[in-house]
Amino acid sequence: MSLSYHDWSAEWARGRRYTGTQISDKALPSHITSVINLWNMEMPVAWERKNWTFLRQRGFRRGDHQNPQPEHKLEKKLFDLSVWEVKGGTLPMHLYPELNEISFGNRGDGQRKIDVLALLRVGDKTIPLAIEMKGKSTNNCWFAVVENLQQLRLLRSYPLSHLALNPWLKPFQQPPLGHSWGMVLAPSPFFAAKGQKTNSFRQSKELIRRIRKGLGINILLATFNDNVEGRIDLLPVD
Repeated sequence: MSLSYHDWSAEWARGRRYTGTQISDKALPSHITSVINLWNMEMPVAWERKNWTFLRQRGFRRGDHQNPQPEHKLEKKLFDLSVWEVKGGTLPMHLYPELNEISFGNRGDGQRKIDVLALLRVGDKTIPLAIEMKGKSTNNCWFAVVENLQQLRLLRSYPLSHLALNPWLKPFQQPPLGHSWGMVLAPSPFFAAKGQKTNSFRQSKELIRRIRKGLGINILLATFNDNVEGRIDLLPVD
C-alpha cells in the first residue's frame, strides 16, 4: 500500500535534514542509503497535475518581478538570457531556460516546485533539466540535492501523455521527462562558506556519486561565473 502524498513528502523532508556542522563519517553511509531508499519508495496515487491553466508564459513568472528576493533574483538573471554556456563537462554544454516555478504534482501540502525547468544540450543530446536555485545564505547543499532528487522523482514519473495538455510543455515531450537531470545552481559561497556549508558540499558530492551509481541519475552542482556573462561553471564531483 502506497503512502499518502503528505506522508510520502514528509519522508523526503526527513531525508533533507542536515543539522549541526556535519554528518559524522560513521553515520554518512546510512544517511546516503536512506536517501537512495526514498527514491525507491512507491509513488503516491493520483498525484499527477492535470490542470495547467496557470501556465501561460515562458520565462520568469514570480510575483515579485519588480523587487525579487535573492533566490528569485537569480532565477530572473537566468531568464535574462535565452542560452547559457555550461563549462566543466567533458562535452560542450548549453542551457536553455524554459519555465519558472513549476510543479508536476497536484498537491499543495509537501509539494516540491521546480525553480527553473530547462533544456540542457550535452554534445548532440538534449536533456530536460530541473534546477534548484539557492541563494548564498540558504540552507545547505545536502538539503538542496535531496530536494532536487525529489523533484526528479516527480518529474521522471510524470505521464508523457499529459505534456500535451499545455503548449508550454511541448519542448519536454522529446526527449521525455523520464531522462531528466538535476542541477543545484547557486553563488559560490553557498558551497564554500566555512562550517556546515562546505561540509555539506563535501558530503553531498559523495551522495551524488552514489545516486549516479545506484540510480543512474545525474545531479550537477554549478555556480554563475562572475567574470564571464552568460556562463555557468560546473563544480567537480568526482
